[in-house]
Amino acid sequence: YMCQCRSGYTNVGITKCVDIDECSEYAHRCARHELCINLPGSFKCDVMCAVGFSVSLEVRGRTPIQLRESGMTIKEICLDVDECNLGEAVCLGTETDNARQTPRVLRQANNTFGVEPGSAHCVNTHGSYRCQCAQRGLEYSTSQRKCIDIDECSQVPRICSHKCVNLWSSYRCECPANMMLAKDRKRCVNKHQKCKYGFKWNPNRGCVDVNECKPESGPRPCQHTCINTYGSFRCECPMGYTLSKNSLRCKDVDECQLFGARKLCSSVNHVCLNTLGNYSCIEVNCPPRYVFDSISKSCKLKCSVTEGIPCPNKSIYADIIQYLMVSMPRGASVRVRVVNGLRIRQPNCDYQLLDKSSDDMPISYRTGDGMIHLSTKNKITVASRISEKTSIDLIQGNEASVAVPVGSNNPLNYLFFRVKCYDTSRKFVLIYQNSFYIYISISSYPF
Repeated sequence: YMCQCRSGYTNVGITKCVDIDECSEYAHRCARHELCINLPGSFKCDVMCAVGFSVSLEVRGRTPIQLRESGMTIKEICLDVDECNLGEAVCLGTETDNARQTPRVLRQANNTFGVEPGSAHCVNTHGSYRCQCAQRGLEYSTSQRKCIDIDECSQVPRICSHKCVNLWSSYRCECPANMMLAKDRKRCVNKHQKCKYGFKWNPNRGCVDVNECKPESGPRPCQHTCINTYGSFRCECPMGYTLSKNSLRCKDVDECQLFGARKLCSSVNHVCLNTLGNYSCIEVNCPPRYVFDSISKSCKLKCSVTEGIPCPNKSIYADIIQYLMVSMPRGASVRVRVVNGLRIRQPNCDYQLLDKSSDDMPISYRTGDGMIHLSTKNKITVASRISEKTSIDLIQGNEASVAVPVGSNNPLNYLFFRVKCYDTSRKFVLIYQNSFYIYISISSYPF
């Protein structure tokens, strides 16, 4: 005779049944971004990585507790999936609607690009992929799923000095009847006289400087300040910004990263937060029973000393108070997802507003879908640029106070949230809890 084992077990001898390790034998149905955990007679799948990543083979078979104790980082646990090599990415072309992973080489001698016109190939990125058109003058449209023409005539600054005609994957500059194209095929010059770039022909004065900052038609070339020079121009940005690589647009200078918090802020318990065009030093004074962590610049409350604040399941800390900065141009809206840890699903997280800087902030906010949604209001008052240092007393019961920045009569705009995340598969067991000061920087410029 032989004993029959239940599902999830196998016979060893005649009378003994042992558990089947579905994880080690790859007999499970877990996705590649999920960790398979063996159970007596079964298994379960825990979400470990974001979509586009795969759990490393080195950690398969371990439990989430073992991973936390091992000290491995999320980059070591979750590896990027190359969708291009696996054939999962679909990049379509304009000439055909067949999926290709790489552009097909053509035999025509007159094809300067060496690929089929309109074809696109797959380029792997961190956690995803993108489709790149092989032919110059085309860009890939994710909505239409094909390569479409780039309208060079609508670009800023203008390509042609006069009339621009858009063509498929190219363009053509045209001139009035009394003018002709220069050697660069972009500028129009008098048929009897050619001027250097940055100049135009004047019948009475000869070649005169072109004021690019005040174009006869179309937008100005600079995003902020344009200064005309002899034969050219230059762009300048407001204080706290620097020119981008194309020398036309402005980008914010991250003073905290450029100079370091130790040089900008006077104390070790200061948190340096970059703002649009400026920075702020936040002095952290942890409330009773909280311990300041100088590395993460946060206040931590251990479960062993907590009173009145529930402790998440299998967690060392009942609460961690952190500081975030959200920088927004005027009229912008952003979504803030402050939780991205292991085994946490965003829809299972609830946000509780504990405090805010004022009732008439220039920010509207709401919570939903496991995120915080922020948007600027129409009328925004922006203070002058100063180096702000703020003293903060964190949670005392359900209250928090913020001091006035040095040199300003207005406090910093902030929202103070506490987030709680639950494991719905275990009757809403609390698995994560954290508190966040979200400081909001609104630029006085549309960038």
